[in-house]
Amino acid sequence: MRHRRNLAPVSSAEPFRARRILVIGTLDTKGGEVGFLKEQIERRGHRTVVMDIGILGQLALPADISRQEVVRASGMSLQEALDAGDRQRAVNIVIEGARRKAEELNAAGKLDGIIALGGGTALFMGTAVMQALPIGVPKLVLSSMVSGDVNRFVGGKDITLMQSVADIVGLNPVTRDILARAAGAICGMVEVEVGDALAPVETSGRTSLLIAVTAFGITTPCSRYAAQELEEKGMKVREGGDALTSWDI
Repeated sequence: MRHRRNLAPVSSAEPFRARRILVIGTLDTKGGEVGFLKEQIERRGHRTVVMDIGILGQLALPADISRQEVVRASGMSLQEALDAGDRQRAVNIVIEGARRKAEELNAAGKLDGIIALGGGTALFMGTAVMQALPIGVPKLVLSSMVSGDVNRFVGGKDITLMQSVADIVGLNPVTRDILARAAGAICGMVEVEVGDALAPVETSGRTSLLIAVTAFGITTPCSRYAAQELEEKGMKVREGGDALTSWDI
């Protein structure tokens, strides 16, 4: 069963609670940058779980979830793919293992948010991992490749994309600033408990039905009319576009 976030809104009087944030990156090429992001998150009082989704080079930063663990979780052989020179298959193996590890953390209630950083690899692999997580788990990708058509990466999930402006290659005043702001963004996201927007509500002592209504452009007036009619009958309505069809309700 997938872990759902707390239904109660956070009160300003409630004590601070450290959240667990999954940080994913290629530690052979982005170890220093991942390390800086990890440090920035932890300075804000939260815990990090670093997962390595690299394939080849030597690690520049120790991982909490190593690439070996990630590959084992996939149930496939990375070495066979590498020996055959099939890099795309190797990448897919790592993605599958990373998705399963993220799902395990979420199912155990040990995941409050996830962030990935890098270039095209972070966008492709990071969002693929995030697609395995339910709506409501904060998801942030910091990448230099998010200014184009990103529909295939985001799909129907609540994935937030942040433009890094500069390539995330080494630490300098620009990358330090953007990494620190990305850390602040994911920390702010996990600190907010907005509740489960899909949970049925109690109406006059009974649980109301939840109806999903999709709309597109010129059909919006019709869908709004239908939604109002349903709400008057005591039902709860969630309206959306194409992304609504992929919701895990």
